[in-house]
Amino acid sequence: MPQSEKCQIVLIHGFPLDRRVWDACARSLSTQATCHALDLPGFGANNLTALTMADFAEYVAGYIHETIGGPTFVAGLSMGGYVVLELLAMRPELVRGVVLVDTKIVADNETQKTNRNRMIDAARSGPAAIVSEMLPNMTAPGMADRDPEGWQTLQTIMQTVTSKTMMASLAAMRDRQDHTQTIARTKVPVLAVVGALDAITPPACADQVLAANAAAQKIVISGAGHMAPLEAPQAVAAAISGWVDTVARK
Repeated sequence: MPQSEKCQIVLIHGFPLDRRVWDACARSLSTQATCHALDLPGFGANNLTALTMADFAEYVAGYIHETIGGPTFVAGLSMGGYVVLELLAMRPELVRGVVLVDTKIVADNETQKTNRNRMIDAARSGPAAIVSEMLPNMTAPGMADRDPEGWQTLQTIMQTVTSKTMMASLAAMRDRQDHTQTIARTKVPVLAVVGALDAITPPACADQVLAANAAAQKIVISGAGHMAPLEAPQAVAAAISGWVDTVARK
């Protein structure tokens, strides 16, 4: 796509992370798109507060309205995918295309809600317990050896999230809507990207997107786990850019 026709892509991080997980991916995308990697309220450099998934979505909607001024592509990783789905349900006029990365469209079941409550209790004493529990499943096995710099970045980001933000975000994820019908009804193009070795939201979760929306597409990132944009940034960028180019030319 010519430089003058660069599209806009908003990139939303997962839990308990911040915009830095998109850095390498955004660099790869930058030749085609203007990337806006956001810190959600409570994360990274964003000192605002959000208590619900709708709060997160309203923040993103405000950013799109004020900074981009019209419908844009939005990509969400893990919890960021939940935010994208909420945005699509609330403010579809702001969304040109949706990329759901290592995430799912269904709500938590009762067992998962119970586990969220357990993690909320654990987070009261500080982030360390949540980081130590989540970290082993965040990437494909062996990332610490394959990419020690990326592994250290992931740990550093997770350790900077406060207990307050962790607790509020866990509750927001626990109480989020099921967005199967949001995906089923949307006329917006949808792409599901998933790490082949994602242990948290495996490729079967991406299959649920395809089952809900026959026009949706799925791309599996070989060798990556739940943090595909951090583990395989060039592959994720290629998947997104190829799809965005196709959508933008229609």
